[in-house]
Amino acid sequence: MKSGQTEVEIMACLCRLAAEQVSLDVQVVTPDSDLFADLNFDSLDAVEFVMIVEDEFDVSIDDRQAEGVRTPRQALAMLMAGLESRPTPS
Repeated sequence: MKSGQTEVEIMACLCRLAAEQVSLDVQVVTPDSDLFADLNFDSLDAVEFVMIVEDEFDVSIDDRQAEGVRTPRQALAMLMAGLESRPTPS
């Protein structure tokens, strides 16, 4: 994660990444868009989205946590939990 990013900036990035995953205009994606019902994600899209989020924010996300993510807002909560559980550099 880039230093100093706010939750609003992170949310905008998550919405952009979700839109790019299924080739949609980012304007279509809101924090509460359902990845499956609204954006037509399939299971592979969901796995790839989580992998992209992990790479973008340099965090590891538990597979069981990732399975429950259905919206960018839930992805933000999952991401913030992952960032908080990261070991602090010494």
